[in-house]
Amino acid sequence: MEKVIFTPLDLSKLSNEDAAALISKTIDNANSVTASIGVVPNAILAIMQPKNEAFAAQVNRLRKSVLTSPINNQRSKCDDIFAEIKRTTTFHSKSRDTHKKDAAEVISYFLAPYKDLTKKSLATQQESTDEMIEKFSNNAAVVDAATLLDIKDLFDQLKADNIELKQLFDQRNLE
Repeated sequence: MEKVIFTPLDLSKLSNEDAAALISKTIDNANSVTASIGVVPNAILAIMQPKNEAFAAQVNRLRKSVLTSPINNQRSKCDDIFAEIKRTTTFHSKSRDTHKKDAAEVISYFLAPYKDLTKKSLATQQESTDEMIEKFSNNAAVVDAATLLDIKDLFDQLKADNIELKQLFDQRNLE
């Protein structure tokens, strides 16, 4: 039988990432010999595994993702498009052209539940934008009003940009 000698290891200078990696590697090594290490070490291992998973998840959350900047840029694009839709609607609501004024009223009424859309959390903003676009597409009167105000393309662009934002967000969540 091979003699194993344990030596002290100074962990005080390890970063959180290195500590999480060391603990994970230790757990992986211990898992490969669980049958031969005994009851007490197996009990310690059973306690250590969920605690390390929580620690590793926390360490991963602290690290800034490379996708954070693209997500923020894409969200800004969506916010700008939505703001342009609202500005254009407000502009036409004061128009002398009664057709455009009426169309702006239809769009304003449609957008009322989404007025603070850009102030919500990212996940909620994506879901609400999806809901809004779906309701927009299924409401011929709103589509006609948007076409008259020349903002239908903005709704289409918002839909495409929101899809891209969701893809980036989902990729970041997989990290």
